[in-house]
Amino acid sequence: MDLKKTGDPAGYARATAGLSRLVWLWLAASCLIVSAAAGSSKPEDVGQPTFWETNRWFVIGGAAICIVEALLITALLINRSRRHRAEEELRDSEHRMSLAVSATGLGVWVWDIVRDEIWMTEEGRALFDFRRSDRIDLERFLQAVHPVDRESVRESTARLVSDGGEYEREYRIMRPDGQIRWVACRGRVESRDGTPVRALAVSLDITRRKVAEERSQLVVEATPSALLMVNSDGRITLGNAAAEKIFGYSRQELIGQPVETLVPERFRGEHPGNRGRYLTHPEVREMGAGREHFGRRKDGSEVPIEIGWNPIETPDGLFVLASVVDVTQRRQAELEAESHRNELAHLSRVTMLGELSGSLAHELNQPLTSILSNAQAAQRFLAQGGNLDEVGEILKDIVAEDRHAGEVIQRLRLLLKKGEVRHDPLDMSEVVQDVLRLVRSDLVNQGVAVATEIASHLPAVRGDRVQLQQVLLNLVMNGCDAMAGSLAVDRALVVRAEAADGDGVHVSVSDNGSGIPDDQTERIFDPFFTTKAHGMGLGLAVCRTIITAHGGRLWAVGNDGRGATLHFAVPAAGRSAAQAAS
Repeated sequence: MDLKKTGDPAGYARATAGLSRLVWLWLAASCLIVSAAAGSSKPEDVGQPTFWETNRWFVIGGAAICIVEALLITALLINRSRRHRAEEELRDSEHRMSLAVSATGLGVWVWDIVRDEIWMTEEGRALFDFRRSDRIDLERFLQAVHPVDRESVRESTARLVSDGGEYEREYRIMRPDGQIRWVACRGRVESRDGTPVRALAVSLDITRRKVAEERSQLVVEATPSALLMVNSDGRITLGNAAAEKIFGYSRQELIGQPVETLVPERFRGEHPGNRGRYLTHPEVREMGAGREHFGRRKDGSEVPIEIGWNPIETPDGLFVLASVVDVTQRRQAELEAESHRNELAHLSRVTMLGELSGSLAHELNQPLTSILSNAQAAQRFLAQGGNLDEVGEILKDIVAEDRHAGEVIQRLRLLLKKGEVRHDPLDMSEVVQDVLRLVRSDLVNQGVAVATEIASHLPAVRGDRVQLQQVLLNLVMNGCDAMAGSLAVDRALVVRAEAADGDGVHVSVSDNGSGIPDDQTERIFDPFFTTKAHGMGLGLAVCRTIITAHGGRLWAVGNDGRGATLHFAVPAAGRSAAQAAS
């Protein structure tokens, strides 16, 4: 056995003493042999014996003694050198261990279970605030534990002694100055013949980590959004107070439940497949992305929500943190805002039709006058016994004029009607033609010539017909007002409808009027801003609101020559407002 590797100085001493005893025994035996040999030798020659013959055994014995002493001294020196090196290595090992313990802040302690004595390193005593002179036993140790955790630590210690094995737990201690610290302890019990005799353990101050965890928990609880952590099996592993408030479940009821518990019945069947596809390609998804979402409360009612997903890789696998916001109040506010917007748009239409009352009266008066004239002519033909074929032609004219009057009244009813906004697929060329027919008389009275440039095969747009007619009607009337001071020959409007860049329809109205200053091309859309002497400043503001609600945009550009052009673009029927805005 190499005593150097064992690092046992007592072993060195025992080995050296044993070697010395063996050498001295060998020397004593050698001396006895030499003496016996010397005493039994008798000279056979009568002559005088030589020195070697007389003393050779003494010389041999002395030489043997010198050699053995030299070997002994050499062995002692070698053992002393090995012991010195072993002691140095032991001191270095202890020093390194001390440095490691100090660097990590570990408190090492040993509990002699039989004698009920606890030995601690300086770091351990400093952690528990024990003085160096204090004798520490189990009861003294437990007194340092926080009263809330004391009994549970006592019970776990008793189980450790009775069951053996390893020990690991976290608890609080209370120092004499009242300061509370968190400690993580880990150790094991050593037994002899089935009886526990000693416990070895290390303690670490984890107060900073616990404070950080508590602050993180406070942040999670204070977050107004509901936070749900879901594992790869689709089960909820974490929830906060906001989640309890939104869904009506307590935290204990949520933990361990499938996330489909919070999904309405109408979506529950497809949800596991959607979740599986997401876990195959996990990515961060911000709130508001994708379709509208609904959650299911404990009482079975549904709540409109927005969800953001954030995948988190952990040693236990992939988790998904879902941030959920109840958007009920926002939806209600949006509905109220939409209602107010529709009210304002209706008011603007009524005001605008009031300005067109003269032209609308002419539009109605013309077919009514024609109907009256044709009816009187038919009466005369019948009184005179005229040709019935002529009377039939007159009746056809009456029916046609009646239909024309009915169309005018129907368009007026649609513009005056206050009802629910409906977004249906529309042909913008029809919308343009309807508006121009409605204002035809007014354009003739003002001496405004209208040219139309409508592209063929325009894509259908999704919108409310009445509101889009209102926008175009407002732009046409504004163009006429802008040319009120121009010569009759210069009063011309150009209405264009063409496919927009990308996917949609672009409509523009150009005039030859006074134009718009460059610094006012945006201000004209502000509420209550007007360039007219008797304007309210609401028409264009309402128009921009309508177009924005349709996912489009409305803007104004000054012409190179005279006048200005107002443009609006709306997305095609196959695109959503969010896609158009992006």
